[in-house]
Amino acid sequence: MSFAVMTTVLLNLVVCIGGKLTSSQASTPSSLQSPTSQKAEQEVSLAWFTSSKLRGTDIISSESAKLFVNNVYQTLDDKIFAPTFKKELREQNLKALIAEVDTNSSWSRAKLTQLINNQLSKLSISHVRVFDPVEGEQLFRLFTQQSPSTAKTDPTVSTQIRGFIGIVQVKSFVTPQITRRAVEQAKAQLSQTKAILIDLRGNGGGVQSAISYLIEDIIGPDKVIATERTRNGIAMKQPYIFRGYFDDSVKNIGLAEMKLSQQKKYIQYRTRFEANKDPRPYFVLVDNQCGSACEVFAAAAQEHRAAKILGVRTSGSVLGGGVFKLRWPGFVILAPIAQTISPNGNTIEGKGIEPDIEISECKNSGEQCFEKAVEIVVANEYNPKSNFSEVEFFKGTWECSIQSSPNNKFRWSLTQGLNNAWLVGFVQVGNNKVSNDFWRLVQGRIERFAFTGDGTFVSVTSNGWESQRLKFAGSANQKTGEFQVRQTITTKGNREFRALWERLGNERKWSPFSDERCIKLN
Repeated sequence: MSFAVMTTVLLNLVVCIGGKLTSSQASTPSSLQSPTSQKAEQEVSLAWFTSSKLRGTDIISSESAKLFVNNVYQTLDDKIFAPTFKKELREQNLKALIAEVDTNSSWSRAKLTQLINNQLSKLSISHVRVFDPVEGEQLFRLFTQQSPSTAKTDPTVSTQIRGFIGIVQVKSFVTPQITRRAVEQAKAQLSQTKAILIDLRGNGGGVQSAISYLIEDIIGPDKVIATERTRNGIAMKQPYIFRGYFDDSVKNIGLAEMKLSQQKKYIQYRTRFEANKDPRPYFVLVDNQCGSACEVFAAAAQEHRAAKILGVRTSGSVLGGGVFKLRWPGFVILAPIAQTISPNGNTIEGKGIEPDIEISECKNSGEQCFEKAVEIVVANEYNPKSNFSEVEFFKGTWECSIQSSPNNKFRWSLTQGLNNAWLVGFVQVGNNKVSNDFWRLVQGRIERFAFTGDGTFVSVTSNGWESQRLKFAGSANQKTGEFQVRQTITTKGNREFRALWERLGNERKWSPFSDERCIKLN
């Protein structure tokens, strides 16, 4: 592998593992290690790589090679985020590797390391790799180097304006290359634009805090960004809730997040209570190089129905990695120690994020990809009078039934109307229209008004989606008076939802009065 290619690999790995390079310091000791001085033995430092006398050209016997192979797989078994994750495949993979080693009586360390990494790649698990002392030293120095204060480098966060579109390019979510201050400056520069396109092409990931700097503007306050669970958090029933982010005053944000992960083991990351949702339409451009934290960002924006994802499927590599010593001095293994899932509980690892609108040109990350994305925002998606991305799900015709009376069915249709400034709906029973309703978005909130044939007027609002739920609250006016109502809409896939209506009674208790199930017809 050439130095240039190796450097690219290392940079990508630094992006992916974030602050977890030294996470081995707090890990459970491996059975292969001596019980004495376990912490010192586990700690990965620069000296571990630089003091090694081993070379890639060293020749070893097949027996020594097999001992090292078993050490690699035993360490992976001990450190992986879930012992059962691809366990059978890992066992088969090891047997095949041992059989391959047996075909030669001797191996060079370099050839064996290459063979092991080729075999590990067949597991299709992100962040699994063996590093020799030279590669390990490069990884360590890249991770621990100070960010340049005076050198001129391409900014991680940059902006441009195309007509009414504000464009933010975020090359990485690694700190301190990205800072909250830089994100705030970018937002200020685009404050007068009418729509925002976030360009994440080539973004390999970074830390959770850097995601939060920007995602809270898109999905709003107290919304789930992602959930992370380590091996020691498997048995935990409830996650620790972490709202917000570590800001620029924290010297090493990656280390702070690493300590948080070690201490809490099962964490749900959410946006701040005081976050302000931007009412402008958002679009996120991704490619197949978008990985790790980049994918977490895209998943949160998509599943909260707060932005449209443009481009091609992302890489599907979101497992958090940790680096651990192996039996050969200077050699380490990068192992996946934490699993991250999306707000709706979906697994991203190995699957990636599918775009809402595919742009085939983005497979090569060329300029045509970017230009196509801008065209989509201009021609197909943006209308200053009708940003209905939050409620796009409901447009169409639905057949609904009351749960207490399944045979009592009605149809509900919702389309754009009133000069494209509102979504207009009506309920039809048989050939008769029995109610009308009107939807609009105002400063990030969804407003709904409904008028029924018996003279009832309903006014409710919502702060937007939370995972697969949309909660409305407001009032209803009838001839007998006014009372408070609330509605909880829960989606099931892309073509079904349940709507539970409740009213507040005289005893200040909520009681259901209509439980509806709707299936989309077109």
